[in-house]
Amino acid sequence: MKYKVGTRESKLAILQTEMVCKRLVEANPHLSLDQFEFIKIKTTGDRILNKNLSDIGGKNLFIKEIEEALIEKQIDFAVHSLKDMTANLDNRLCIAACLKREDPRDAFVSLKYKNINELPEGGLIGTSSIRRKSVVLSERPDLMVVSFRGNVLTRLDKLKQNQVDATFLAVSGLKRLGIDKALYYPLPFDEFLPAISQGVIGVECLAENEVMKILLSSINHEETHICNQAERGFLESLDADCNSPVAAYAKIINDEVHLDCLVINQDNKIFKETVTGPKIGAWDLGYSVGLRLKIFL
Repeated sequence: MKYKVGTRESKLAILQTEMVCKRLVEANPHLSLDQFEFIKIKTTGDRILNKNLSDIGGKNLFIKEIEEALIEKQIDFAVHSLKDMTANLDNRLCIAACLKREDPRDAFVSLKYKNINELPEGGLIGTSSIRRKSVVLSERPDLMVVSFRGNVLTRLDKLKQNQVDATFLAVSGLKRLGIDKALYYPLPFDEFLPAISQGVIGVECLAENEVMKILLSSINHEETHICNQAERGFLESLDADCNSPVAAYAKIINDEVHLDCLVINQDNKIFKETVTGPKIGAWDLGYSVGLRLKIFL
């Protein structure tokens, strides 16, 4: 049997799709890699690079065409960076598996400087993330922030062309692409809380496809799944979009979920809360803290 796998076209997206298929083969000895056919889909978010995401429809533009292919049964499952997925999924679809989370931190990336404080007054930061922009300006309101679109390799090329002094990228993507560690500096959680689901590879399929859900569940990393539930519960309660500077990071300590959350208001003032709760109620834990912080947005 052949499986059609939906993926974006970037090098990172293909690498992540390869990781999922290899894990499926490892977990299911009756499968082989030649049973997976990659269906590369160019999304609207990948095609339109000269506009801010918030102006053209948000993060949904990185998954829209892929999810349409799932619904129309042109593909059997799809591989995503879960941080690209919106809070509310189409009820015809489900996230059937999460791979073990890679390093979720953000990285400061620059060829000249090692951290935000080294940047000169009026230094140029390139990012299209409202969250990253808000955090930076809350610390360094003197800096200039410009839109910086494109996949990881495209943005690194722009940096080498001196279009900006620095940018921010997810450590997970840099690691998966094998980028030289000397080029980036991971940021501590207490200074730069990451995007919801950053570092998590998710596998999506039709909610009604029980056979596919069983197959994909064989590679689900339970701890990552639970933490992702907490973070996405927080995101959903806020009804947040790409105009909303929010962040969350969950981890399991002593068999409990510890969830750090933040929102940033229009004046770049940061509001944080940390909560702890049982694993079985991870989504509710995130949702409840989101309701409390929503008033500050």
